[in-house]
Formats: sequence, C-alpha cells, structure tokens
Amino acid sequence: MRRVALVVLSIALGAGLLMGMAPAAAEAAAPAAPKVSPKHPVRGAKFTASGRVKTAFRRTIILQTRISGRWKKAAKAKTTQTGRYSFTTRTTATKPSYRVVVPKTRYHGHRYPRLVSKTRTFTTRAHTTLRATQVAIGSEHTCALTSSGGVKCWGNNHEGEVGNGSWGSEHTPSTVVNLTKSKAVSAGWRHSCALSTTGTVKCWGENRQGELGNGTSVEASLRPVAVSNLHDIVAIASGGSHNCALTSAGTVKCWGQNSSGQLGDGTTTLRRTPVTVSGLSNVVAIGAGERDTCAVTTAGTVKCWGDNWFGALGDGTDVSFSRTPVPVTGLSDVTTVAAGEGHTCALTTVGVVKCWGRNTGLEHVVALPGEDSWDVPTAIDGFENIKSISAGRDHVCVVTSVGTVACRGSNDFGQLGDGTTTDRNAPITIPSLNSVTAVGAGDTHTCAVTKSGAVKCWGSNTFGQLGNNNTKNRHTPVAVVGFG
Repeated sequence: MRRVALVVLSIALGAGLLMGMAPAAAEAAAPAAPKVSPKHPVRGAKFTASGRVKTAFRRTIILQTRISGRWKKAAKAKTTQTGRYSFTTRTTATKPSYRVVVPKTRYHGHRYPRLVSKTRTFTTRAHTTLRATQVAIGSEHTCALTSSGGVKCWGNNHEGEVGNGSWGSEHTPSTVVNLTKSKAVSAGWRHSCALSTTGTVKCWGENRQGELGNGTSVEASLRPVAVSNLHDIVAIASGGSHNCALTSAGTVKCWGQNSSGQLGDGTTTLRRTPVTVSGLSNVVAIGAGERDTCAVTTAGTVKCWGDNWFGALGDGTDVSFSRTPVPVTGLSDVTTVAAGEGHTCALTTVGVVKCWGRNTGLEHVVALPGEDSWDVPTAIDGFENIKSISAGRDHVCVVTSVGTVACRGSNDFGQLGDGTTTDRNAPITIPSLNSVTAVGAGDTHTCAVTKSGAVKCWGSNTFGQLGNNNTKNRHTPVAVVGFG
C-alpha cells in the first residue's frame, strides 16, 4: 500500500509540474518576423512593424533594429491580451533589419522564457522630390497641390483632414488617397477639399457640420468623398466649417455650417449638400472665412455674406449677419479676395490691398492701432505692388511682384516669420524668402511656395503642420520634407 501511495503521489506531483509548465511551454516557440507596412517605406518616413506572439496575457515587447552589426532597441510597447503588437517608427537605412524580443517574465507563479522573433530585412525607397504649385492652410494642418496633380497633406489628423486613410498626426507630407488630376486644394478648420481637372470636387476630414457635402451625417471621413451634384467647377474655397465652389457659369454653390448665413441661401440651416447662393452672378473669384464668404464679380466689385460681428461684410452696417450677399462699400477693380476670422482683404488690379473687419487686441490685421474693427475697406500701408494675398486667423501675408513675402498682425507663434514673436502693425518682409509664387496663412502658421516648387513653413508646429519632421515651433521659414 505504501508503494502504491508513493507512486500515486509521484504521478500527481509530476502532473502538477507539467501543468505548471504548460503555459510557458506553449509560448516557447519563436515568433514570426514582424510584418512591415508599407513593404518598402520611404527613408525617414513613418512605417509600421506589426505581428503576433503566443501569449495568454499582455507582455512587454521590444522592437530592435540592427546597427553596425549590433541589435539596438528601436521601440518598446505591450502586446494586446491576445498577443498582437504594432510599432510605428522610422528608419534612414537603405536596407534595415528588424526583429522583436519578448523579455522573460513571471506571471501567476509561472516562468515565461525570453523569445526572439525571426528577422525582417527590407529595402527602403528614397524621397521623390516633389514640386508644389499651391498651399492650403487649415487650423493645424497643411495641404499642397503638386505639379503632377496629386495632393499631399500633413499636421493634425484627428478628424482625417490629412486624407491618407488613417488617424494620427503626420509630421511630414502624406499622400491623399483616391485623388488624381487635381488642380486646386482648399483647407478649413478640420477638413480639406480638392478640385479636379474635370470640374468635380472631393472633400475629406470632419463632417459634423456637413463639410463633406455628400449628404451623409458621418462624423468624419479618412478618405476623399465626392461632393454631391457639383460639376463644371472652376474654383473652391474653404472656411471654418463650410465650403463654396465657383461654377463656370459664374454662380456660387456652398455647403456645410450655416449658423451665420455663410452659405448665402437666405437661411441659417446647415446644408449637407451644395445650395446656390441667392442673387449672385458673374462671379470670377471667391474667398471663405471662419463664418463669412465673399465673391468678386466681373465688374471688379465684391459682395459678402455671413457673419458681420466685427464688420466682416464691409458694408458699413452693424447688423450681426446677413443670409444673402451684400455689396462691400467703396471697392472697385478687385481681382481676388481673402477672408480670415472676422476680417477680409481684397487685392486690386494695381496691387493695392484693402482690408476690413476684426482688429481686436494686438492683432492690428485691419484697422489702425487702437481701433477694434473697421467696417469698410481701408488701404493697408506698406502693402504695395502685391501679386497675391492670404488671410489667417489674426494675420495677413502677401506675395509681392518681386517674389518676396510680407506679413502683419499677430505673431505669438512666430507666424509672421521674422524671427520674433512680436506683433506687427506694419508689414514686415521675411528676409530669407525669395522667388515665392504663392502664400497661405492659417490659424497660427504660414507656408509659401517657391518658383522651384519647394514649400517653406513657419509658426506653430504642435502637430507637425510645418512638415519638417518635428513639432518645434519655428519663427523663421523651414523647408517641408520632400518638396523642391
């Protein structure tokens, strides 16, 4: 009996040991090599390394890369409960190698061994130099139209405004998917739009106010979607949460937020598909601000509609808003118009800039120092021989006839590009910029396109909206990666 009892006890102990080792033994197999996406990433650009290890609980996992023959830690994370992992990283190597390592650990009294995956070696691609023809600046993101008709965006992507099919900020230019043969791009608060050579429009990003214009009520789209019932479009403009399109017949259609009548259809009803602006014809150019919109007619006059809290309509009245277009006082020979947040500027045929609207605090965008607002257009001293204009939240920038850039207004993030954070009442020329063909002003950052197709940006960079692969604010222009 004693011998039988000892045998039974031995079997029981052995079974217990085996059972105790079972979880660890099940995870002893080496994981597969991490998968890389895209298969051949651009050197210096982000890519993902992902895969799965066998585990019944979350484990620490380390991504390693081989440098000069030695394995170095590239990133560290934890797996999911089912063992899945994903790393986002960058490499400047031509043919890098990566593997994952799962350190040994103890869990619920069991020992789990160190695991090393197989190695993934792949080739990277060199940056293709792009040529930009236009920039569009949103609140915290930037888009550029390329000479080949593509669109690249970067910066804040919390609502899909970068249009690359994923979430998360991009610190370098990312390709907007499903777009070909574009000829213009615009950017609003957290959305973007592109005009195709065929006269149709696609938008992407936030849609809470109907910014996408496709009739849906989805909160956002990570990819461009076609705006409903739009054709024969020759120009587009994006405001805070609304958009407008100029047709070849000289009429204007708008969609999106309409709380201040910025769609011009005689109502304040949000529109998820385009509506025609009432009583407007013979239009040659348009501009959209935060909550107002303006149009230039063939006669060289300007009409505006929407919010008028700071005199943004330029008609000399103190009404809070207008649901339909009203003539701007005292303007003639206008070629283009640019609208910001409560202020608007017009460029005349002789290169003079006249502005009206908000001038609170230290911005001094429009009126003379000490004035809160200017409800009729006034010429801006120092803006002469101007070729193009752009209005940001609290600043205005222009391109001169000799290809330089001058800015005035708020400068708390260095958005004037003069190397300081000092607000400027008078225009100041950015010394490091020349041969500029276009400029775009956003909330607190600004970008310019040069004759060579390069893009340079300055100002706030919290979300990488300057496109120089970091998030440090810049008070002078820096080159956007991949352009020029």
